[in-house]
Amino acid sequence: MHAEKRARFALGLVFAAGFLGVGGGGAASAQHPEPHFELAPGTVSDVGWDLTITVPDGWALYAPDTGSLGLPLTAHWIPADPTLDTSKVRLDGPPGRHESSAAGPVRVYRGRVALAIACEGSAPERDLEVRWALCQADLCVPGRTRVAQKIR
Repeated sequence: MHAEKRARFALGLVFAAGFLGVGGGGAASAQHPEPHFELAPGTVSDVGWDLTITVPDGWALYAPDTGSLGLPLTAHWIPADPTLDTSKVRLDGPPGRHESSAAGPVRVYRGRVALAIACEGSAPERDLEVRWALCQADLCVPGRTRVAQKIR
């Protein structure tokens, strides 16, 4: 299973150059922007949360369902709670826009997007850890962010 994830990630890195229209390899910059995440109580229902993501201009963030390539956007509650299924949080929202390359299609977010997080029962009073990959030209940067809840 871990080998499959590593292979998928490596293919995603190769794919990033093709999907963003740049060939060849370049040196990764020590400085790169990160997406901005905000976690707040849901606006649609009393149970749930909204995760709003702002992707830096000129960059793409893989969607939760990337298609056949890329490192998907995932999230889980922290700290772990044995009474909750914290292995993965379901992120509901737009599927991401299709972009293509010689390696195949992928779904990404650009700009600002809001995703809903459905919670069974009462929403946990925990932070959210989000794992993501941000891509531009010949650079694809994986990341992990802890997002604190914001009370409105």
